[in-house]
Amino acid sequence: MITPNPTDQRRALAQRLADACPPDFASEIAITGSTARGRADETSDLEMNFWRADTIPELDLRFDWLTTLGAEKFDYIGEHEDSSDWIDCQIDGIPCEIGFQTFDALETLIAQMLDGIGYDTAVCDLIIRAVPLRSSGWLAREQARLAAYSDAAYRTQCVLALKELQSETLLTLNRWIERGARLALIDLLVADVEETLRLAFALNRRWMPSRKWMLHDARELLTLPPEFFARIDGAFVGTEREIVDHCAALIRSTIDLIPATDAGLNAMIAKVRPIWGG
Repeated sequence: MITPNPTDQRRALAQRLADACPPDFASEIAITGSTARGRADETSDLEMNFWRADTIPELDLRFDWLTTLGAEKFDYIGEHEDSSDWIDCQIDGIPCEIGFQTFDALETLIAQMLDGIGYDTAVCDLIIRAVPLRSSGWLAREQARLAAYSDAAYRTQCVLALKELQSETLLTLNRWIERGARLALIDLLVADVEETLRLAFALNRRWMPSRKWMLHDARELLTLPPEFFARIDGAFVGTEREIVDHCAALIRSTIDLIPATDAGLNAMIAKVRPIWGG
C-alpha cells in the first residue's frame, strides 16, 4: 500500500477548504508554513490564511463553517499582534491552524517592516512563501513588496543583532566557565549565534524565518563567513573555553562582513567587536 505524501494530503485538504469558503468570508486564501514549503510530515499541521478587505467574519460564523467541513477538537487561539485571528482544529485527522486577517492589517505590517519600524521577520518570510489558492493578485503584489528588501529593514535588523551581541560580555561568560555551568553557558551562546544568523540574513537581504527554519534557509545565503555551517555544527563541542572561543570567532567573522558605509553601524561594531575578542 502506498503511503500518501503528507504535503499532498494537506494541500488537497487546503484546496477543499478554499473551494468551500464563502466569498464573503475571504477573497484571498493561501497555504503557509511547512505545507507551503513542501516539507510537511505526518505530524505537521495545515496552516492557512484567509484575507478580506474589511472586518473578518464573526467567530461563531467561522466555527459553524468549519464544523460543516467536519472540523472537530476546536481550540480558539485568538488574535495575534498582527491582528490576525486564529482557530486550531482537526479535519480528516489533520491538525489545522486557520487564520483570518484583513488586507489593511497585513499591508500595515509589511509597510512597517519595509520602513524599518517592524521586527517580525518570520511573518514576512511566511508571506513570501505563501501558496495562493484563491486570489485576484493582491497576495502576489504584497509578496513583491516584501521581495524588495529595503535599506531601512537591513539597518534595523543589523541594529537589533548588534544590540543583543553588545549585551553580552566575555566577563559574564568567563564566570559561567569558572562555575562549570555548561548548560547556562550554551544557552547564552545559542542566543548569540541566532543573532549572528540575523546578521547573515540581513546582509543577504532576506527575511529571517522562524527558529524552526533558520539553519535550513541560511544554506540558501550567498554572503557568509568561510565554513559557516561547519563552524555552527561544531560550535558547542569541546570544553567550555573552546565553545566560547569558537562562538566568538564566528561572531567576529560575521560582523566583519558588514560594509563600512553606515556611521551608526560602524559605531556599534566598534563597541561590539571587542566584547568578542576583536
